Amino acid sequence: MWYEFPKLYLDLEFIGAKLKVTGPLHILVDYRKYSAFIVGDDEHLTSVLQDFEQFVQSRGLDLHKYQNTDIVQCGLQEHRNSHVYKKALKIAKERPNKLYLEFLLDEDNISQPYTLSLKEEVFAACFTAKNKILASNGNGTINLWDREFAHISTLSQAIDKESCAWSCLQMEHYFCLVLKMLL
Repeated sequence: MWYEFPKLYLDLEFIGAKLKVTGPLHILVDYRKYSAFIVGDDEHLTSVLQDFEQFVQSRGLDLHKYQNTDIVQCGLQEHRNSHVYKKALKIAKERPNKLYLEFLLDEDNISQPYTLSLKEEVFAACFTAKNKILASNGNGTINLWDREFAHISTLSQAIDKESCAWSCLQMEHYFCLVLKMLL
């Protein structure tokens, strides 16, 4: 029975399902409690477990809180030497009908993910060179946020709902025009 531990606790899809139900704390406790059964005497599995534990610490809460977040996509945001990244890449390649974005990061170029919680659905977003975020929602409002996700201002309330259904390309063009006028 103990031989099943590495198969489960180092399986990205199992971890994703468990995160959605229990959140990161249960998995982190399990990693500590069962680490001897997960890695045994295998140094390689020790390294894999460390990567998974770090991944659950940094991304687990968002994966639990935002139930539609794909753990494979999150895994592809890890550095290329990470065992989580390698497992996510393998799963992504096995799913040719799903779109995944691969981030070209190395160990020295990893940034901590940030989550901006909004009450409304976001129709389009634009990230500026000055670390600001513009987001358009379904009620015709465009909001400007700073890097720490503090709301700076509402740029427009004059856009009607139909206009918010513009394609992202058109919306980004509009955002860029608004930015040039305001910043």
